[in-house]
Amino acid sequence: MQDVTSKDLVDMMIDTRLEKIENYLTEFNLFDVLGIARMEIRHSNALSWLIDPHQDHNLGAGLLKGLINEAIQKRYCSKEQQYLPLCDGEVTKVLQERYETVIVRREWNNIDIFVECDNYILTIENKIDAAESDDQLSTYFSIVDKICKNKNKVGVFFFLTPEGRTAKKDEDAKKWISISYRRLIEIIEHSMENAGTNGEQKWFIESYLKVLRRQIVGEQEDNLKVLAKQFYDTHKTALKYLFEEFVSDDATTISDMIKAWLEQYKEAEENAGIGIEIGKCEKRIVRFRTKKLDGIVPKLPAERKSIWGDASTCYYEIVTNVTENGNVNIRMLLTASKTGYEDNKSEEIDKLATIVGEKNARNVTQGTKVLCSTGRTKKERITYQSLSDLNAQGDKEFHTKLEQTIKLLFQNTEDKLPVNETNE
Repeated sequence: MQDVTSKDLVDMMIDTRLEKIENYLTEFNLFDVLGIARMEIRHSNALSWLIDPHQDHNLGAGLLKGLINEAIQKRYCSKEQQYLPLCDGEVTKVLQERYETVIVRREWNNIDIFVECDNYILTIENKIDAAESDDQLSTYFSIVDKICKNKNKVGVFFFLTPEGRTAKKDEDAKKWISISYRRLIEIIEHSMENAGTNGEQKWFIESYLKVLRRQIVGEQEDNLKVLAKQFYDTHKTALKYLFEEFVSDDATTISDMIKAWLEQYKEAEENAGIGIEIGKCEKRIVRFRTKKLDGIVPKLPAERKSIWGDASTCYYEIVTNVTENGNVNIRMLLTASKTGYEDNKSEEIDKLATIVGEKNARNVTQGTKVLCSTGRTKKERITYQSLSDLNAQGDKEFHTKLEQTIKLLFQNTEDKLPVNETNE
């Protein structure tokens, strides 16, 4: 990973986009607190309150008028003829509504929102996560249409969904105007502007619209994704450094388990002669040396440092990788430092790689090289479907696999390498 400087970290911390992201994620919203962000019934209740001109939201009949204008545009002005058209007389009758008598009902005959005015009846079927049942819309239409004919009123029908999808059946799609929550937000905002809404009512309605944007429409989430992507692209190096150093994940948890096992393994009486010494570890890498490895691989002089900041030129590594799907893969390596050597001294490392079978020793990073690795055959691999799978199989099974693999690693390295007499 590219080196991170203090300037990289400070530059990230003072980026104004970071504060905007925090505001997006931590902003207080009453509807979130109450846990009703995606509850269909609660949204129908809120809309019924906003629609009713006799309630104390200060919108008057603004939302009703906005919905009627939407219906006229779709069923009268539009040339697409997507919906059953309104005739001239019906449009005139609707526009002459004075909103003196408005009755708003919830769940009347199972209809989400039923609004009866002097000249028309407006019906809204609200679907957030659920789909309409086979005959639901046709049944509701028949009920309301019969009332409209008996009372000589115009029927207006809305099918409200997050994305504005049309009804499943073609005959329903002709009768029910599809409207999205995004469009509904626009109509409510226009009503607020015309009414000059302020004070507590304005705060409440704006809180409701914010939760609609974030939880139903996904508008705020889209904005957050764009902002987060820009921030990540700018500070990728610093973010990767922070994640690698401080964020705990499944790989970190497993590495901690491996380190704890290695501590016990080296203390066991039968392993006393191995002389295991644990080195500098990272989130997903546990490093250690043995007495025999110290007698084989040349150490650096006191004034020189390896990539790990000490005199050791080689370390055994137990590396844990966890995929995006949670699959766990553990392998063991013998890794050499590529830094700290005197001129031509690094050639000794290449000779060791040839002896242990890595004729083309692989560079892991800019500063290290793999001399030997396990995991090339099924027998050598330590794999689990997930951390939960590892835990379910138990510590004993996991420790047995680790012990078998570490012995295999010793066979492929220490048992093959010649002892360096100068280091004995």
